[in-house]
Amino acid sequence: WICAPISIVAFWVTGSTWGSDAVSRLVHSVFFVPFGPWVDSVYWTLGIEIVFYGLIAVMLLTGQQRRIWHMAVVLGLISTVFWLAVHLAGSPRWLTDNRWLGLLLIHHGCFFALGVHLLHLYRHGVSSGRLAWGAVFLCGCVMQIDSTTLLGAAKTGLAASPAAPIVAFFLAVGCLAGSLRMTLSHPIWRQLGMMTYPLYLLHNVVGAAMIGSLVRAGVGATPAIVGVALVMIGICWLIATQAEPVLRRLLATALTVLADPVRRLTARPG
Repeated sequence: WICAPISIVAFWVTGSTWGSDAVSRLVHSVFFVPFGPWVDSVYWTLGIEIVFYGLIAVMLLTGQQRRIWHMAVVLGLISTVFWLAVHLAGSPRWLTDNRWLGLLLIHHGCFFALGVHLLHLYRHGVSSGRLAWGAVFLCGCVMQIDSTTLLGAAKTGLAASPAAPIVAFFLAVGCLAGSLRMTLSHPIWRQLGMMTYPLYLLHNVVGAAMIGSLVRAGVGATPAIVGVALVMIGICWLIATQAEPVLRRLLATALTVLADPVRRLTARPG
């Protein structure tokens, strides 16, 4: 809700507008429509995340908290077996580039399963069986990254190796696992964590548009990249520490006002 309008303004300022398509992109983005077009291509992940967190919400509301790990195992196994079959079939594009399979968590279920499993390891300790489950999910993630890299190369016509994103993924998982054993009590760590999501939503297309505008104006590529990166980080800090808390309070107030009549109607006499 904050980043999508910023993206629209940034595109208008840099002259990189979509024309009449801008309103449609904004509506699709702020209302979490699972199909594009969006203001930025990275919004494709939101629909998938909402499906997963919706599934978790249903389990919490129905008292199935203790079964979340079991759900993750099933989800991870389905996703891993799917990617194994895709590789054996030669990575057909109609399977790797299918939005519905993404929304059904078939494509990325192994990643969600790995995240849940890391928390499971943290809470219940490391054992050979639990490490084996983690290895299964990691294999599914690696196969997904490999197939997606090949798909991107086919779409762009540019040669690409999955080695770099796979290495980056393992480093990220290692940092995530290591952070579970760390005491990060200083408020700055929370602020940095809160900044990552607006940075994700803004840096891609908006950052590229800003860099392009600076380069066209005669600024060198390196200064433009560094300058825009710093501006992006500054904007994301303001969003995380100022704008988002205000919006969250307003939303909480609105939900409370809407919920009060329902609570009074459903309250038992006495």
